[in-house]
Amino acid sequence: MANKKYIDKMEDLLNSEDVSKRVKAANAMYGLDILVDDESEIVRAAVAFKGYKPEKLSNDKSPLVRMHVAGRGYELEKLANDKDWRVRMAVAFKGSCADKLADDENEYVRSIVASKGYNLDKYVKDESEIVRATVANFGYGLDILINDESPKVRETVVYKGYGLNILINDKDRFVKDAAKRMLDKCNADL
Repeated sequence: MANKKYIDKMEDLLNSEDVSKRVKAANAMYGLDILVDDESEIVRAAVAFKGYKPEKLSNDKSPLVRMHVAGRGYELEKLANDKDWRVRMAVAFKGSCADKLADDENEYVRSIVASKGYNLDKYVKDESEIVRATVANFGYGLDILINDESPKVRETVVYKGYGLNILINDKDRFVKDAAKRMLDKCNADL
């Protein structure tokens, strides 16, 4: 009897007009063979999150669905070439396909690749301050990045504890203040 109640409840969720109820069915891994073709990208994304039929869902028209396929670690080689940068970023988060993504046109994708420790020699000179700040946060190239044109990058250098005696005299007030706080913290720890 309890099993029939469960099945009836799941069937109600599966056949509901309410997207959130169909997502609940997917989260319970019920009716995935039907939900994989749902009209709602949110439902299909929930199916992808469960790792169901990644080969099919890697071709989905929705970037959200393809992001979830990549996020689960499926079809990464294929999705590294996706036209949507958010999908490529999901691939980069998995630490996969760094060679393919190293020269990506999108700075956020390159930043994720850098955060995994790839291509740091090249990225220390990247055109994007976001990428260079990621390199600094990784603790790489601080001797170069201490003189970066971007205050954001120099401030990241400060938070790595590098060159505080130089950056306390920085022309940017925020970098200077950050260096002072770090030096005060270092002195307080003595």
